[in-house]
Amino acid sequence: MKKSIVFTMLCCFAVSVFAQMDQGNTILSGGFEFANASTKVETKFGSDVTTEDLIGLSGFAMNLFAGFFASDFVAAGLEVGYVSASAETHIDEDNSMTLKDGMLWFAPAVRVYGELGRDFYVFGHFRSAFGFGSVKTETKTGNTTNSVESKQSMFEIGVFPGFSYSLTEYFSLEMYWGFL
Repeated sequence: MKKSIVFTMLCCFAVSVFAQMDQGNTILSGGFEFANASTKVETKFGSDVTTEDLIGLSGFAMNLFAGFFASDFVAAGLEVGYVSASAETHIDEDNSMTLKDGMLWFAPAVRVYGELGRDFYVFGHFRSAFGFGSVKTETKTGNTTNSVESKQSMFEIGVFPGFSYSLTEYFSLEMYWGFL
């Protein structure tokens, strides 16, 4: 569990490229996240041990934010991202279900920075995102496989709170979490 939490925190870090946070300068920021999990059940009956893989989850997300500083400590721009996820459930040897999801999204965004100390900033990344994608569900019962694909769309408005540490004049290390 501790390894999963540390790995998740490391995956949330992003590297940004921008000059000082002065009006007229540009910002280029991006991130990549990856997740993988599985659930196994081990059954012991005397000296017999059986192990079953019940659920497998995996996915990744990536995004890119490009913009300019409209004023000191306030950047406006466009964010583009892609999310992919899959889940597989094994009910027994003959029955299983697989779900695959993929979505491309776009978001006009504004990032507001507040200085906490030398080279250390807190920020709010406000965005209004819209996207489109598809969901494919595949169920297997015995020798019969059924597949259903549907389209999906999304719309969200919110803010990501985060921290930024300036490594040099042009590079920063960022960490953000959650979505309000």
